[in-house]
Amino acid sequence: MDDCRKERVVYDKIYRDLEYEYKQSKIDFMKCLREQKGVLQQRDLTLEQLQQLKDEASKLERMFEDEWQQILTHLSQGVNLE
Repeated sequence: MDDCRKERVVYDKIYRDLEYEYKQSKIDFMKCLREQKGVLQQRDLTLEQLQQLKDEASKLERMFEDEWQQILTHLSQGVNLE
């Protein structure tokens, strides 16, 4: 009988330890999921900002090209007038 009680005590301790470890793992997993969500939101925001910067750069490049063409046109007209 005593052996059965001792085995039961050992079993209960192992079970409690495993149950605690499982709960801690679950908490850690949930924490990782929350961090992942935050990281993904930050990534999406950064990608949106990058796209806005690319759009603005393209717009500025088009404006530069237009102005450059106007300058070249004026220069060529000035050369033709001489």
